[in-house]
Amino acid sequence: MTDVFRLDLSDKDCEFVKDTLDGFCQGASKYGRKLVEIRGRRAMIDRLASQPKEGRPYEDVEIVVADTGFDETLEVVLAPTC
Repeated sequence: MTDVFRLDLSDKDCEFVKDTLDGFCQGASKYGRKLVEIRGRRAMIDRLASQPKEGRPYEDVEIVVADTGFDETLEVVLAPTC
């Protein structure tokens, strides 16, 4: 079973977005979960792509352009590690 978290990042800078996604990547394992997908509308995905790639723990996570219902929202999907 997956868990989906919708994040409103409308007034957040790129560093906050990076720190938030890092937190999901690093914290999910405490609960037997892993980050498997990041979803967002094109504008948010482009915003993610504009960030420096070095050191991003979510670098290998699938990033999908999807209608999240809001322009500046990302959805993070966590799934069991087993």
